[in-house]
Amino acid sequence: MKLPWSKDFEKEKFSKPDFTNLDIVAFGCGGTPIGINIPNYDDIRQNEGFKNVNLGNVYPQPRLETIQFLDETDATLMVKHFKDSLTLIVALHELLGHGTGKLFQKDENGVLNFDQAAVKNPFDGSDINTCYQHGETWSQKFGKLHSGYEECRADSVAVHLMHFPRPFEIFFADK
Repeated sequence: MKLPWSKDFEKEKFSKPDFTNLDIVAFGCGGTPIGINIPNYDDIRQNEGFKNVNLGNVYPQPRLETIQFLDETDATLMVKHFKDSLTLIVALHELLGHGTGKLFQKDENGVLNFDQAAVKNPFDGSDINTCYQHGETWSQKFGKLHSGYEECRADSVAVHLMHFPRPFEIFFADK
């Protein structure tokens, strides 16, 4: 994997991802998402797996006359490739952005799910001395910011992985 952290920060067991495309006829909310990762409960995702859905027919269609801050050549490329590029970013966001990462925690017996002596903070090499307690969730810890925090993490993974050729080879092998 090309993610910018060590294997220690990943789940021990890789769950084969499921990615489905759905066409939406109606959606009962003020803003329609373009992708969904379910369930939203990290403990279930960690232990049981998850499903990812691409809502491909809700992508906003860019028009040359409404694109700002790009020259004509770049705007033309954007209009031409918007569907493929958005499909790829949604796939990476949902499959790997939400699907990667390990929630460091103690179980009900106080046993850590990581080797505290071996796993170090990737930024400064210091010990990792905090983790989730048994039964705690990231939504409890981050409060109203939990969803935004998780979406930023998933976007960061997707944007990072878009710089490598392999995702393009997988998704656009026939092009």
